[in-house]
Amino acid sequence: MVPQLRSGEFFGFFGFFGRVAMFLGPFVYAIVTGIFDSRTAVLSLGLLVVIGAILLQKVDVEEGIRVAKEEDERLSSESSVE
Repeated sequence: MVPQLRSGEFFGFFGFFGRVAMFLGPFVYAIVTGIFDSRTAVLSLGLLVVIGAILLQKVDVEEGIRVAKEEDERLSSESSVE
C-alpha cells in the first residue's frame, strides 16, 4: 500500500504517529485516572484500541495497493522525463 518511490515519506509518517501514540496513551491514562480511577483509565485505552480496529476494518487494501502502483508509475514517468 506504500508507493516504493515514496517509502521514506511514509516511514516518516509512521514514526511520527508512533511518537504521538507514545505521548497520547499515557496522557489519556493520567487524565482519566485523575478524574475517575485506574480501571476506568485502562477501559478507556481499551476503547481506543477497539475504535482503531473498527476504523481499520474500513480500509480497502486492494484499492490502496492499486493507488500505490499508480503513484509509482506516475513518479517513474515524471523522473524519466526530467
